[in-house]
Amino acid sequence: MTTVASGVYFIKAFAALTVLTLLNGTMVQGDAKRDLTDPSVISQLWVVAQVNGTSLYTIENAQGGTFLDLLGGSNASATPVVGNSQSGTSVQQWSFMPTSANTTYTIVNSATNTVIDLLAGGTADGTAVNGWEYTGPTNTNQVWDLVRVGAAEFTRNK
Repeated sequence: MTTVASGVYFIKAFAALTVLTLLNGTMVQGDAKRDLTDPSVISQLWVVAQVNGTSLYTIENAQGGTFLDLLGGSNASATPVVGNSQSGTSVQQWSFMPTSANTTYTIVNSATNTVIDLLAGGTADGTAVNGWEYTGPTNTNQVWDLVRVGAAEFTRNK
């Protein structure tokens, strides 16, 4: 696993213009990336924070204050990725496995060893985002780009 700088990010699907979006405070889905001037962009911003100097991270939505989690903590493929209040458990801890290019990542859940997967690489708003068994670096549904947002940009839109 690798070290990622703590900060605010869009989490963008590698093969699509789709980013993780928190809907209604709990549902995580893929949507088209919004511009930073859009008032609703905050639902697409994620605060990535390292857990006590480990290679694990929490991923908190900037809007809802909820953390990426797997529904029921299940390790079954197709388990929805959701937002939940902070529990401090390993189901809300993630690691970033770099791809061969070292510029994109597969995001791995610490508790289940499943990865964040954009269903069928969908580009439509509302595309399901699930935990899934890792199927290898060529499956671009499981490859994500972290697009950092500067502190000034984040503060302006909070």
